[in-house]
Amino acid sequence: MDSQAESSAGTEKLLSFPFGENVPCIGDGSTIEVLDNLLWARMPVGGGLKSVNIWLFHHEVCWDIIDTGINSPATVAAWNEIFASTIQSQAVNSLVLTHGHPDHGGLAGWISRCRGAPVLITMKEETELVALAMGMSQERDARQTAFFRAAGGSDALIEANMELQRSYSGLVCTPPTKFERIAAGDKLTLGGDAWQVVIGSGHSPEHACLYNHKKRLFIAGDQVLPKITPNVSVRAHNPEADPMTNWLSSLARIKSEIPDDVLVLPSHGDPYRGLHTRIDALIDGHEQDLKNALAEIQEPRRVIDLFTVLFNREVTESIYGLAAGEALANLHCLRTRGQATRKIDAEGVAWWQAT
Repeated sequence: MDSQAESSAGTEKLLSFPFGENVPCIGDGSTIEVLDNLLWARMPVGGGLKSVNIWLFHHEVCWDIIDTGINSPATVAAWNEIFASTIQSQAVNSLVLTHGHPDHGGLAGWISRCRGAPVLITMKEETELVALAMGMSQERDARQTAFFRAAGGSDALIEANMELQRSYSGLVCTPPTKFERIAAGDKLTLGGDAWQVVIGSGHSPEHACLYNHKKRLFIAGDQVLPKITPNVSVRAHNPEADPMTNWLSSLARIKSEIPDDVLVLPSHGDPYRGLHTRIDALIDGHEQDLKNALAEIQEPRRVIDLFTVLFNREVTESIYGLAAGEALANLHCLRTRGQATRKIDAEGVAWWQAT
């Protein structure tokens, strides 16, 4: 979510967008060539994101694919067009998922079964994707409800968001029967070139980015987006996690490992140059969010009370879950730094205060 502190307008002017207005249409199966044998397509996801980027590598008579889009008739139609007009009868050598969210792996099982392609994913992201496909159970329902209640939401707000939680499983088709695991430092061959797996975390637990040293390309997934900040949230299945600390740390590590002159291929938005500038802006913005949160909890506050100081948009019913998760991520980061403590009242609501 966009924060109060981190606005895209400031850094966007410092980034270079080499494709200008030359972008693929969303959801019609069209592609644009990024470099020789590397194509860019966009799949519809709806909402504020509108689309997710897909990367297609061609080498001799084989293709490699990065990410899939959500499980929806529109996305299936777009892929059928790509299979008919672009990939045709050639083999799909591998399908690599940057992470396990529905807009990245929602059609992994379908593509794998249609084209006989192995699905490559990190261990923790596999767990995320399979859990999403399984949907909510009575136990998960109760855990999620308690999580939303602890943030301070009303009964109506909680129930509306529970309905959204229950709908997410429909965005992921039946997963593949097996996956091939990838991990930090692994070398993959995509499009005939060597790519190194670089792991980020925070937005998701074990997010795979990919770096091509030879061609100076960096597939950043959701880890370093050009115009928006990825949602960094505590989630009900791991309620004491500290994803904000993990995300900030992994951004700093990526800056130290990946040179600034790469062309960044993000999952949302256009390819850009200026990786280090963007990372600095994301870190600085979230450090300011942490300061704002700390100032707000000089007196006891609920998670929901921090929305006005953390987000530069109205937190409507439809995004309450994302906002609660990210506000809580800020508070957990402050707790890790020894700057905040929490007390749970008799109704299960968490109250946070600066130490």
